[in-house]
Amino acid sequence: MMSMTGVAFERYIGVRFPLKHRFIMTKKRVHKMIGVLWGLAIALTGIPLSIWPDENFAPVVICSVNGNRSFLFFISFAVYWMPIVLTIILYTTVFM
Repeated sequence: MMSMTGVAFERYIGVRFPLKHRFIMTKKRVHKMIGVLWGLAIALTGIPLSIWPDENFAPVVICSVNGNRSFLFFISFAVYWMPIVLTIILYTTVFM
């Protein structure tokens, strides 16, 4: 989803500023944007992995889902809903 948001942002710049697009979206800025998006995606998916083995870790592996509702809301919002809403907003302004 983060990559799709990056593509939507690049298309928004291309449509909104067609003559300045080449100067705004340089290779260096595109590489920075890709790095930030990938870093954000890795950080947001790394949070559950870093807290998954809790203090009640037993030698028998039991697969279960973290039931903390605030944690699940934060992760679903940050990883899915925020990029979806940003992509919809960007494409709405592109097609207006």
